Amino acid sequence: MAARRVPATPPKGVVVGDLTIYPKWSTEKLAYQLQCDLCGLLVDAGQSGHGGRLFGHRGKTGCQQRQAEQALSVVSVPHLHPGELPPRPTGLCPGAPVQWLPGSIWDTFPFQYHGRDSMRWQPSGFDATQNTVFIRSGSCQRVLSGAQSACTACWQVINSAPFHSMMERAANALPSTPYKYLSHSQVADVARQRSDEKKVLRSKYENMIQSQRRWKNRATEYERIVIYISTNDIPRIRWIFSATLKRGSNPERLMSQLIRGAHDAYSPHGFSQQQLVASYLGHAIGGPKLMFALGQVYGVVSKDTVNRRLRIPRLLACITIPTAGDIALNIEAFLRPDIFPVPVSLSSRDPSALPGHVLMFDGIALEPRARYCTLRDKVLGLSRETSGNVDPSASTMDAIDAIRAALQDGRVRFGSEATVVAVATYTDTLNYSPVPLVVSPSDKTEKGPALQEWIARIVECWKQHKYTHVRGPIWSLASDGDAAYRFAKHWFCTVRMLSSRDALWTSLSPLRGLNLQTSADGLTTSTCDPKHIIKRTSSSTAIPESDCSKIGFATLLRNPHGIMIFDGLVLPRDILFHLTTLDMDQQAAVRLLDPADKQKVDDGSIVQTGTLMGFLIRTGTSYALAILQISAFQKPGGERQWSMTMDELEKSAGDFQTKALGQILDLQAPAESAGVWMWTGKYLALDDDATARLTQNRFILHVPTTFLHPVVAQLYENTDAAVQGAIRRTWVFSTSHLTETMCEAWDALEPSSAEILMNITGLPQAANARQLPYRGRDDAPCFVVPRVPEHLVPERKYETGEHLLCRLCDTEVVLEKMRAHVGRHILLKARGLPDPSLGTRAPVGDDPCGFCGRLGCFTVLSIKGKSATIHSSCGYHYRRMKYAVASVSTKSSPCTNVPIHCTLCPRSKSGQKGLTNVRTPL
Repeated sequence: MAARRVPATPPKGVVVGDLTIYPKWSTEKLAYQLQCDLCGLLVDAGQSGHGGRLFGHRGKTGCQQRQAEQALSVVSVPHLHPGELPPRPTGLCPGAPVQWLPGSIWDTFPFQYHGRDSMRWQPSGFDATQNTVFIRSGSCQRVLSGAQSACTACWQVINSAPFHSMMERAANALPSTPYKYLSHSQVADVARQRSDEKKVLRSKYENMIQSQRRWKNRATEYERIVIYISTNDIPRIRWIFSATLKRGSNPERLMSQLIRGAHDAYSPHGFSQQQLVASYLGHAIGGPKLMFALGQVYGVVSKDTVNRRLRIPRLLACITIPTAGDIALNIEAFLRPDIFPVPVSLSSRDPSALPGHVLMFDGIALEPRARYCTLRDKVLGLSRETSGNVDPSASTMDAIDAIRAALQDGRVRFGSEATVVAVATYTDTLNYSPVPLVVSPSDKTEKGPALQEWIARIVECWKQHKYTHVRGPIWSLASDGDAAYRFAKHWFCTVRMLSSRDALWTSLSPLRGLNLQTSADGLTTSTCDPKHIIKRTSSSTAIPESDCSKIGFATLLRNPHGIMIFDGLVLPRDILFHLTTLDMDQQAAVRLLDPADKQKVDDGSIVQTGTLMGFLIRTGTSYALAILQISAFQKPGGERQWSMTMDELEKSAGDFQTKALGQILDLQAPAESAGVWMWTGKYLALDDDATARLTQNRFILHVPTTFLHPVVAQLYENTDAAVQGAIRRTWVFSTSHLTETMCEAWDALEPSSAEILMNITGLPQAANARQLPYRGRDDAPCFVVPRVPEHLVPERKYETGEHLLCRLCDTEVVLEKMRAHVGRHILLKARGLPDPSLGTRAPVGDDPCGFCGRLGCFTVLSIKGKSATIHSSCGYHYRRMKYAVASVSTKSSPCTNVPIHCTLCPRSKSGQKGLTNVRTPL
């Protein structure tokens, strides 16, 4: 057979990627052959030079094994550095070898990571014994020259940051890493974890189904009960329910009892605590006749049943001067923990920080007659001043005759007034509940020393009794203007002066003129209603000196005939005129001047012009304390007034519309006085423009009343007026007090909550960096809030047209389009779609900022009328964005990435929702 000749027309080459492989004629096989670009094997291509067999061989198992054999023949696996590899002749590049450190190649190498078209490298071989992977770059040179073990492109891959990032992710992947980047072992771990969670959830689901079935059956039974009750008149149905539920019966048993009750076959007996209390009150108010009538009509409980089942504390009256035993018995009866709950500690960290109590004294009228005490077999009603002159026992007729004779002789007198001693916790009116401790008859002849003696006995019993020392100390003694009470309080509460070792010294010592004397233990002080002090004050020359103590100044003001002051007559209409000029309602002023009520004295709880208040002001990127002198108040409607009551001030704490108008005091720290700040008599401008006109807007500041905090100033006589200016009498403030006010004002803004950003946006601002914050003697800023969180320090805001780098993908974007660009990242993250622009960078977080895409930025939205204002701590916040325009998708701007209110968050002090979310663009 004649040998085949080479075809006259050679076939075209086979294109593999960017490589063209040309066939070669084999004289031995009389056919064309194509050389594999991966392993170098010659593959038969037939007479036509077709590449079908080449593509069937290329990249398959045989091709990979041949590549690995070639790589091992030229690469020493233990020495992977290219400088340590032995020289080899020119050949094919097997890929750069790298030892796979995360673990086994087959378990930890992310094979599926190379399924993406965007990958620019792939593994070309594996050595399981040495745990080595051969990495081939997408731009591999294929052919080696000289002593190279791999081409430069392959070596660059294994030294690149993305490759090291892949190895680190294979060793320790973050919980938020997408599944497509995980290795087989990591996916298996996640699958096992999800499987365990699935088992738990499936168990809970099955239990929930069983519970739902049981509750559905119960609901069916209760529906039957409701239908049966609605169609039948069942007597004493309440007690049937009560008795059945106490026994823990099921709905079937309850239905059976209702059927029996409807047919008069079952009638339970019992009384609730409310019925016992109602029966007791009925007997106490109306006696046995009312109890009998109520029992016949409503079936109330009898007196004997009430006495057996209801524990009623009874106040034992003192027969003589109150003794420790009498006081202890009443404490035992009224202050048992099961009768009167123990107050809660004022601090969760310190259980011993209990609230203080006030011991109150007052008198009530008594009918002067004798009574018999069945519990002690003694006679009641004798005055404590004289009851010691006779034996009050009623055990024999001789003892009773002795008491009668003593009353006739005048050695013993009946009590005309009962002194009642009660104790109450310092709390609000809602939880205010005074408890009586002592009731003792008196003939009103007792003097102050005797009264002070048994008052001290009550305080001592309070300290020692087991039911009272767990409730808190007695902080003060309170009474009306009675002279004996005032004398007793004075001698008991002025034993010693507070010293620097006492806890109250720091708070009370700066208050000039305050009485700092207390009881011997330093805990108890005296107090009195101010109206009694006014009643005792007399200032009229028209009344004889001997009668001055009988008529008070408040009584004189109500005199219909007026009062004479020197040669002038002051009539009630004059007083009424001046009261109405103080913003007091005319009807209230008329009631105040009503001569029929001598006790109506205004409590003086008014904040008016000239009052000094502390508040926080924003100066640049810091928050500092400033002192405001109030000149007027502005209501939400715009009307102004010159004073506000404390109730009005507290009610206005929830809105930013009620404001105080005033000026900021200029404070300086004198060189000769350490620890104090002095008012120079001047006011600070809100800007530092020394050439501007002195207008009202530059000095008058509008501060929401919710940010105001009281400050205490001391009056100071300036002897060196030339140094501080023309002012001779000024205010001084202690440094410690101003620091405490600053901390109080900052804590009131709730810095640990999400509402802080909205709250601080309402703070007033000043651009006078030269004088605010206040400067010390070394020109250092003072009373500045320390350690302000980073998200509250305003970042630099960029202007329109500035080009910025996206903090997610490093793409340069103009500021006004950054919101839409970040919205695209957020949208791809929310839909679970790949984001090619991120590459190997960290993915978008769960709660990103809508302006920059980072975590940690705070953005809030305040709405006033129909306009919305955005406040954000983010530097990429585009301040000129129109909310109404940005929230509507258009062809030119389809993105609606704008902040929206969270409907679940509470309102902040400004009345807006403090927390916001970001609406995902649709």
